[in-house]
Amino acid sequence: MSIEKPTTETKPVDPERQAKEERLQRARSEVESMRDREGKLLDNGIKETVVHCMALGLPTEQSCEGHLEQDKGFPTPWVSFKALGRPTWWYEGQKEIWEEVAREYGMLLEDVQSFANEKAYYEAQKREGDFMRVHKTEEDGVEEVSLIMTPEYQEWQKKNEALKNRLQNLMKEFNLSGNIKGTHKELVLTEDGDTLTLHPGAVDYQRHFDAKIHEEGSARPDNPEDYKALGVRLHEYQDEMKDFNSFLEACYFSRGFDISALEE
Repeated sequence: MSIEKPTTETKPVDPERQAKEERLQRARSEVESMRDREGKLLDNGIKETVVHCMALGLPTEQSCEGHLEQDKGFPTPWVSFKALGRPTWWYEGQKEIWEEVAREYGMLLEDVQSFANEKAYYEAQKREGDFMRVHKTEEDGVEEVSLIMTPEYQEWQKKNEALKNRLQNLMKEFNLSGNIKGTHKELVLTEDGDTLTLHPGAVDYQRHFDAKIHEEGSARPDNPEDYKALGVRLHEYQDEMKDFNSFLEACYFSRGFDISALEE
């Protein structure tokens, strides 16, 4: 009687899967050393979401896992996006606004731009908003801002609009799947100028944003019970962002997503 030796079969390598794994690892390595505007490493609770966004060809700008403490940022996780290659100055008079703020704060222009001083950065943003309101006209109920845009910026806007459409499609698909399962609230895409920010917790996000921009005081409740309730909501928002991360991972490894079509 002959005894058959067990055969060890090696599964064939899936070239597409392997290429995606390698791209994902490159993105993960890049994120590990990435720093925010304040020079800090990315929050652990948002890293993987940033990794999958980058792997999907969605250029991220800033991110946060969400914090309950007032001085640590928004009470909801978020990731902001902007198409690559945006011109630094895109309308006449813009650079002068930031230079004025830099002089008042005794800072270099590039330091104001790089968020070295939070108050100076938000002051410059506020003045940009004031500048735009001065140049705003309204006709037949339609508001327009009469700024002179550069040709380079107009070309870049097309790329940012395409990015916005991709984000909206992903967000809608994720929200639809969650609404069917009844597992989470809806993600929101907020536009602030050219910055596109994806986040849950629309009301809590906006309250903190308004406090930062308009200096309306603390965005955190004084009442202990309300503060505790905000903490509960923050955990819900963080769970929702984790679900979105899993959704992005599934999209990335799906057969319908082709990494060879991405622009490097």
